[in-house]
Order: sequence, then structure tokens, then C-alpha cells
Amino acid sequence: AAPPGAGPVRDIVQGAVMPDGRQYLYVAERAGTVADPSHRIRAFEVDGRERWAVAGEGWVQQLSGDPLGGVVALVSTASGDVLRHYGPQGSGGELGRVASTFGGFAIHPDGPLYHVESTGGGLALVSQDLGLGVGGRVDLPAGGTRTVCTEEIPGGPQTCSTSVEPPEAGVPTVMADGRVVVPVVTADRFIDPGGTAFT
Repeated sequence: AAPPGAGPVRDIVQGAVMPDGRQYLYVAERAGTVADPSHRIRAFEVDGRERWAVAGEGWVQQLSGDPLGGVVALVSTASGDVLRHYGPQGSGGELGRVASTFGGFAIHPDGPLYHVESTGGGLALVSQDLGLGVGGRVDLPAGGTRTVCTEEIPGGPQTCSTSVEPPEAGVPTVMADGRVVVPVVTADRFIDPGGTAFT
């Protein structure tokens, strides 16, 4: 039987089958408080024996098995979102910080991990090496513009101002054919004096 948990289970994922035939299950447990979360990540053999446990040191937003039998966690901390990689034996560490508003990642079956990163005013789709090699890096299209028009007197002349919208992107996805895609918002927005928005 497994040792008692630290709190409610948030995620359960499988690691890949390793060359020696072993496969581990990984669990993210909620612990701490809403204001100060400290989730825990645990590894189990398929028969329920615990292999190792580590403090998540924050809120585990995503937990995914990797192609080498380990696990990757996206952890939200007081200083930002961090990717952490743990091998089947619990070794590993931080892969780096990710743009917190674009949290989430995808792992390609060939090995690379993909996530969206903020790059000084822009965004890029970047990859991290989990032990099988690294993919490419692609700058994502810039955001659109935002035009806001106002009227001092209803029906009177309009005054409009335009600003550049910060870039927005979603979470990468690995398609069945191996391509990695990420949704990106590039539309221009217009807000009329009545507050109606058009894209």
C-alpha cells in the first residue's frame, strides 16, 4: 500500500515504459493553503510501491510523463512559472521559467518539450531537451492593435487612439503527424464609443 498522501490528488499520469520494462505512475497532490500552496509530486510503481516524493515548491499546474519514463511539472511559484523535470529515479531539476500568462507545455514523442516563452516584448515557441535532443525555436507573430474611440458629446466628433496589443498565445499541441502548433492572437480590435468591440 502507498504511504498516506499530503492532500487531495490533483493529477495522475503515466511515464513511458523504460527499456528494462518498468513504468512509473506520477501523482501531484495538493498541500498547503490557497494563499501558500506547496504541492507534492510522488512516483509509484504500478503495484503501488512509492519510489520517491519531492516538494513541488508551489502549485503544480500541469504534470506530464516524458518519453524516457520520467515526468515534467509546470509549477507556479511566487516568482513565476517554472518547468521542472524529474527522471524515473527522482533526479533532475529546473528547466527554466515560462511566460506565466501562457502556462502549459507539450512533449513531442521524439523527446523535445515545447512551451511559449516571453522574449522582450514578443513571444516564441521554444523547446527544451529532456534527454533525446532539442527541437527548434520559432518567433511567434506579434499581437494586433487596439483602437478605442470616444465622443465627448453623444453623436459628436470621435477621438480615436490606437495602441499595440501585447502578444497572446495558447498552449502548444503536438499533432498526430508530429507538427507542433500553437494558437496565436494577431487580430486588430476596435472599440466604438458605446463600448462595443469589433475584431
